[in-house]
Amino acid sequence: MTRKPNFTEAITETIFVLLPFIVLFVIKLMQADIKGLIFSSDFSLAISIMYGQLLAKTLTVPDSSKNTDAFRLFQVIVFCISIITIVMYAGFQLIHQIPTYIYYIQIFIFIAGFVMYIPIYTLIRDVSKIERTER
Repeated sequence: MTRKPNFTEAITETIFVLLPFIVLFVIKLMQADIKGLIFSSDFSLAISIMYGQLLAKTLTVPDSSKNTDAFRLFQVIVFCISIITIVMYAGFQLIHQIPTYIYYIQIFIFIAGFVMYIPIYTLIRDVSKIERTER
């Protein structure tokens, strides 16, 4: 029997991460400063936090589920995304002359990260639950 994945928990977490950006967007819109929103480093910080949380959740998955090469690859991808985005965030804080296209790359990673977060979070949660119920 195949069980349909329940994305509600992941969507709830995503909404709470997205909420500060909605507030920031509204404030920048009211200030007529959309350019300030685009050139914000907060996008990288949010994705690094989200994917850091995902990486932490992979540590709660039982070892019997981690033995597959696919899961290890999955962990490496989540780790790389979180490291790349935190390095981007640090770069935005330390480097004064950042090319404009880097900000657009950051926004692309932010959007792609949000799209991928919900199914990844759900997969990790489901793998953890399946293993616990089988014991």
